This record gives sequence, C-alpha cells and structure tokens, in this order.
Amino acid sequence: MSSALRRRIEELDKWLNIIRHIRERVKIEMTIPEIFTDIKNNYGYGLESITKMKTEFKTNTPPFRNNDTAVIKSFLNGLNRIDIQGQINNCEIHLETLQSNKEEAILEYNQKSKFYVSMGILSGIFLIIVFI
Repeated sequence: MSSALRRRIEELDKWLNIIRHIRERVKIEMTIPEIFTDIKNNYGYGLESITKMKTEFKTNTPPFRNNDTAVIKSFLNGLNRIDIQGQINNCEIHLETLQSNKEEAILEYNQKSKFYVSMGILSGIFLIIVFI
C-alpha cells in the first residue's frame, strides 16, 4: 500500500512537471507538435503515446485514482483546442487540481506509513516478548 502511494505521488509529480513544461512552451508560442517533440526528449512521452493515453487511460488506472485520471484526460482533451491564453489557463487550472491531488496523496502516504512503521515496531516488540 505504501509503495503504491509513493508511486502515485511520483506519477503526479511527473505530470505536474509535464504540464508546467507545456505551459512554458505555449507561452513562447511553440506549436503543439513541437512541444510534444520536446516532451518526448525530456520525459519519454511522445505525441503518439499521449494520444494513446487519452483514449486508453481508464478510470482508477494504477497508481492513479479516479480524480487523477479525470484531470489528466481533461487536460489532454483541452490541448490545442483553444487559443494560446486559453491553453495557458488550461494548464493553470489542471496544475492547481493535480497539485491538490498530490498534497492529498502525500498526506495519506504520511499517515499510512506512520501506521505501518508503528505496526512493525509493535510486531517486533511482541516477538521479543514471546522469545523472552
């Protein structure tokens, strides 16, 4: 469970970086194909893989939760459908939402990892008592 939460945080962080990257490239008026070539070089996701993600990204795809996938799909669907300022606004809105999802995931990870550490310590103490 803890590793799944850690992976969710890492994936959300990756998507936050990708959206920030897209926002900055849109500001300097790069075209969407140019931006995706740049993303492929930096993150390994090309236009083909993002297009495939848009259609095949299922709800609750590990390590994501329902809201995570909905936000990412919404962002991808909004790309290149509006003017430059609209694309920047699209990035900003989705950055805020994914950032709050990431903060929620970090909070959940911290709470659950404390629980697992506590259970491990209690189990260790119990074993010591049993062996004594």
